[in-house]
Parts: sequence; structure tokens; C-alpha cells
Amino acid sequence: IMSRMAYKFSKFLAHLVPSGSPLALAPILVGIEAISKLIRPVTLSLRLAINITTGHILLRLLSATLVRVLVNINLTGLMVCLLCRFYFLFELCIAFIQRFVFSLFCCQYLGEHS
Repeated sequence: IMSRMAYKFSKFLAHLVPSGSPLALAPILVGIEAISKLIRPVTLSLRLAINITTGHILLRLLSATLVRVLVNINLTGLMVCLLCRFYFLFELCIAFIQRFVFSLFCCQYLGEHS
């Protein structure tokens, strides 16, 4: 975003004003659109970090809860291990989806530079 602003500033500003908008609202719309463009990478990184952290927290809570519940009903640790491994595989699939979304957004941001 910053490199596009530096190299093609007039095109960057023209891209921020929607077509058909009144000329009097153009400065306000440019400000709003510029802020939204600058916030997009921050929101993407926050979303990815929260999803990764949530997965780890859920895995820890699930394993702790399963240990307490399964010990109370006299089941072996093998069941806990199997359930935690299943959840770990689920988290691994979610990580691949997050990787795909991250690369898709990175390609989209890089495509806006040209």
C-alpha cells in the first residue's frame, strides 16, 4: 500500500474515490477509504493471530477437561490421547485453511500494487 502511494500517488487517490460520488464529498470519501485500506493488513494479521491462539487454547481446555472427565469414569488415558489427536488433526486442517486465506490476501494486496 505504501509503495503504491509513493510511486503512483495520483492513481492511488483516484482509486479511493468511488465513481459517481459528488465532488463535495470526495475529500471525506478519500479519507475514509484510505483508512480502510491501511487497516486491512492489521485486521488480517489480528484475525490470523486470534485464530491460531484460539486453537491452542481450545486444545489445552479440551485436554484438561477430558482428563478430568475420563478419569472420573475410569477410562484410560488412551481415550484422552485419541480425542486430543483428533482435535489436533482438526486444528491442522484449520491451519491449512488459514494459510490459504493468508496467501490469497497477500496475492490480492500485491496485485493492487501494479
